[in-house]
Amino acid sequence: MATDFDKAYQFIERLWLNPSMKGLTCLQKEEQMIQFLNLNGSKLYPTLSSPAFFNGQTWSNIYQLMIKALTDLTDKELLPDLSGIINTEIDFSFATFLQESHASENAIRQQILQFVDEMIRKPESRRAMTGCYTVIKSKILERYIERIFDRQKYINFELRKVQKLRMGPAETTNMMKISLLLRPAVPFFSTAVGFVDSGAAKTGVIQSQFSERVIQQMEKSLNIIPLDAIKSGVNSNLSFLDNNYIETTARMTAIYAFRCLNFRADMKIDRGAESSDKSWFNIARRNYKYYGFDLDMINELYNIAAENGW
Repeated sequence: MATDFDKAYQFIERLWLNPSMKGLTCLQKEEQMIQFLNLNGSKLYPTLSSPAFFNGQTWSNIYQLMIKALTDLTDKELLPDLSGIINTEIDFSFATFLQESHASENAIRQQILQFVDEMIRKPESRRAMTGCYTVIKSKILERYIERIFDRQKYINFELRKVQKLRMGPAETTNMMKISLLLRPAVPFFSTAVGFVDSGAAKTGVIQSQFSERVIQQMEKSLNIIPLDAIKSGVNSNLSFLDNNYIETTARMTAIYAFRCLNFRADMKIDRGAESSDKSWFNIARRNYKYYGFDLDMINELYNIAAENGW
């Protein structure tokens, strides 16, 4: 006989296989399904509380069963995928460009993997991982960073002359992937550093005193990870308008994390319509103050998208 959890899992699995979910990453699917449950709870409850499902149980109990089933289903794809990304896709040789370290690349991988695994267990940092994870899955960084290095314009200057990174496009891409994976550390450490959300959940923007406290916490638990990579991830939660010293990679991390929140790999563009990246960066140019983006960076990324039909 099916348990209540089995029933919840079967219900969630049917939603998961809906054609409308095609082209989304597992975390994007999870987020959309949570929104669906929150928006449609009152409509779903009469059916789900019937004897065929969860006979007479409260919506609160049913909802918790659904979230547990959804998390389990997502993790079947997410956990091995993150392990594969960290263990095989990211080249950690970039660390030698940032600081002298006696730690092996394998030791660095394992420390990152353990920390990311801890972050996705906490709902707040798990939600913050959605856009970051999608950036890495979409391979969007590789194509833009290649063009940035070819063009030798604003972003390239900021990377090489301001942030002083002595890296090529491949090393820069790999460093940014770690920056993306570490960006959710702010909500993960929110309680420890006394962070109070005042709209940051929507804009991703926090105050510098909180980022400094998070960096201090991370230095303790990620003691063999290059500090520059940690700062890049954490400082991506700051507004560039108020903190124009923040790293170029941090500014790019923030932009791409938001760009890929709703990114769909299978999106088809109607004839005559703007390409998806060009359209997104064009809107970001108008809203850059709200999110604290670097406008010059947004403008260059818009131009790259326009030049390449992205």
